[in-house]
Amino acid sequence: MNIRLFKIAENLGVPCQELAPKIVRKNKFNKLLYSAATNKGSRINNEDYYKIIVHPLDSSLLMAIVADGVGGYSGGEIASLFISEKLAFFFKNSQPLEINNTDLFSLKLQEELQRLNEEMLKNAYYIGATTLSCAVINKNDIIICEVGDSRIYTYNGNLLKQVTEDESEVWQLYKSGLVLKDDLRFITGNNIITNALGDCLYKPAQLNVLNKNETQALLLTTDGVTDILSDNVLNKIFSEMFTLIPEKITEIIVEEAVGGKKDTVSDEAVERICAGDGYPIYETSPGKDNATAVLTLVPKNNLK
Repeated sequence: MNIRLFKIAENLGVPCQELAPKIVRKNKFNKLLYSAATNKGSRINNEDYYKIIVHPLDSSLLMAIVADGVGGYSGGEIASLFISEKLAFFFKNSQPLEINNTDLFSLKLQEELQRLNEEMLKNAYYIGATTLSCAVINKNDIIICEVGDSRIYTYNGNLLKQVTEDESEVWQLYKSGLVLKDDLRFITGNNIITNALGDCLYKPAQLNVLNKNETQALLLTTDGVTDILSDNVLNKIFSEMFTLIPEKITEIIVEEAVGGKKDTVSDEAVERICAGDGYPIYETSPGKDNATAVLTLVPKNNLK
């Protein structure tokens, strides 16, 4: 991060450091707790940011964050840094009893996001806008939170499943049944989102609660991954690596999103896209955007 951005972050009261290209953390039994990877691709700057926080008073509580500074806004890299670090501070300073009360903490999280959005707007000269995918693992549940088109997936041992909805223009074509989900990667304008933190038209975040005993792992990604890799490819990576070397999953996902092979749209997909009044992109462009992935394992209640 350059000196100018470092000074802006300092003035905004958020810690500023170079984002590690990859991290892996294991427990004392050498079992993976979480991993993350990021790559700026062909972009000059990396406007993605990730953060994984284990609560200082209760190591069973965890928050995972992925944010993607919105292109076209000045300060996108500041926005993703700002929201990630501020949420981390909020989580670390919340009491474990509050976090374990899923309904209460969901409400407090929504209120904090609204407050942070207002703070971002007051500092709009420096802070741009950002997407957000956030997951909080507490005693019984997983609270998931999403703004924009970064995604959260769950993995249950045999299937990776998206559990958030993209807040984007092309997602509406998918919801209406006009195109398949995989077609979204091949539609012009698939980067146009309909909600973001730091935007005056911000809408409350999507919040949902999952039973953590039904989930083995969580994957959080930016659209620099999912605009390039289909769900089938992500599932294949999980099925091949999850049992053997789960700590390599995020690294492989980001490497494939940035430096993997191009994928070509099918004739059937072109027909669907055109029928839905969309304009097709005929092949993906690995590395065209920043790409970030975070994986965290979800402990079961009956395990120590």
